[in-house]
Amino acid sequence: MQLIHLASLLLFSTSTLAAPTQPLESRADTTTKTIYPTLQFRWRSVDGDKFAPNTATGHLLNMPNEKVHTAIGFEVTDRSIVGKKCKLVFRLSNDDWVVSPTPSAPAPFDIFRLWGTVNDKYSWNYHPERAAPVGTLLAKKGAVAQWQSASVPPVTPSILPPGSSSEWPCETADYAFELVAHPALNIGWTNGRGSGLAIEVSDY
Repeated sequence: MQLIHLASLLLFSTSTLAAPTQPLESRADTTTKTIYPTLQFRWRSVDGDKFAPNTATGHLLNMPNEKVHTAIGFEVTDRSIVGKKCKLVFRLSNDDWVVSPTPSAPAPFDIFRLWGTVNDKYSWNYHPERAAPVGTLLAKKGAVAQWQSASVPPVTPSILPPGSSSEWPCETADYAFELVAHPALNIGWTNGRGSGLAIEVSDY
């Protein structure tokens, strides 16, 4: 009887191990490429005339005694993405930070398009003029920021995304954005670990 029982257990174990593993979640992921910033600059109110060098650390601060905005530039040169869907995405890792009066609440910040491109010859007092606002995002540590609002009319020149603000038909171009925190907020991140602003490319 013990031999029969042992044989049954072995047969059950073999059948269980041989069974195909079912995926925990089935979803279609059409994302084909992520484009990370080419340039990133922090413009500080306390250094109004100081040119801002390219940096891997982004910072958004809106306090009475100091404000910090981060400008981000993308150089999109890959012609294989033309005609696909480009979308702005902002992430914070668990190593980044969000400091706000309400710690458990998402931290809102605004994104503006900039006329022209960005480089290290701009400062808080001297930088490209803002174009139309892109919208408001809700940043949360260790998560992808949610869009609170994102809808503006098309603008020119062609270096700015046409149509819907957070999504647009991909094209080869240079894009420049300015990120601005809402009052009493402090948001910071380091590029290179999936954090900050990026452009996700996917099929329509």
